[in-house]
Parts: sequence; C-alpha cells; structure tokens
Amino acid sequence: MITPVTTRHMVRHMQEVLPLSKRRACALVGVARHVARYVSAGADDAVLRHQYGPCEMQHPSCHSGPIKSPGDD
Repeated sequence: MITPVTTRHMVRHMQEVLPLSKRRACALVGVARHVARYVSAGADDAVLRHQYGPCEMQHPSCHSGPIKSPGDD
C-alpha cells in the first residue's frame, strides 16, 4: 500500500519534472488534491521514541518508569 506521504512526494515530483498543475498531477497519481495539500501538524516525538526504545513502543505494558524531559538528569 502506498502511504499518503509517498503520494504527496509523487505529486510534487511530477510537478517538478513535468509542466503539470497540481490538479493534473493528482489525477495522474490517483489521489485527491486535499491529500496532496495536507501538511502534518503533529509534534515530533523522536525524543519519546528514543527514551522508550523498541520494546516499549510495541508493548506498552513493559514501560520502565516515568518519562523524563530532555533537560532532566
């Protein structure tokens, strides 16, 4: 399955390589224009993912304690 992020990259690439409008590029890729326009507003949770590690992300029951802020030691 192709993710929305991948389809946005495909639309952008087609617009850069070929003289196409966003409407035409979206039609060729087969995606709605609102999907190509979407900008994620989510926060970057890289710090949390690093603190938890792969086990805790897959199995929340093996949480090893409170989450500390990046400046806390």
